[in-house]
Amino acid sequence: MRRLLVVLTLAAIAAAYIAGYWPEREARVASERALQAMRGDLERAEARNRLYGLQSRLIDLLGTVEARNFGDAQGKATAFFDAVRAEAGRPDQAQVTKALEGTLAGRDSLTIAITQNDPATLEMLRGTMTRLRAALGEAPPHEAAGPSPSPAAPAAKVNEGNS
Repeated sequence: MRRLLVVLTLAAIAAAYIAGYWPEREARVASERALQAMRGDLERAEARNRLYGLQSRLIDLLGTVEARNFGDAQGKATAFFDAVRAEAGRPDQAQVTKALEGTLAGRDSLTIAITQNDPATLEMLRGTMTRLRAALGEAPPHEAAGPSPSPAAPAAKVNEGNS
């Protein structure tokens, strides 16, 4: 009788342990799966964020070239292309590697254009921006028809009104 009581006690303790353990284990396994999925989402978001960082550098370079500050543009272009090279070599950028390598292929011609103060530099940078936006899955920006006005154009209008 005593053995039966010991066996029943041990069985009750084991049943209580399993009843408490099993739901906790299932919750832990589900949490680990969710954490793994979130890590993948985070890695993709970080990779995309770095591409937006490249876009920001390119916008800064474009503004510098538009301001005709070609000396400063050379340094910014170097930093931009170094960052593009770093991103092209990352395994988490495999889906956009082709676009990044296409951007790197234009490095020499863009550098020469900046060095020579070539007006075509802006168009080259805008083409690079279009490729980068396409890599990000964004539509190209809608630009107004015709050339953009030069920074001196508004001042000329003001002077005409005073005559």
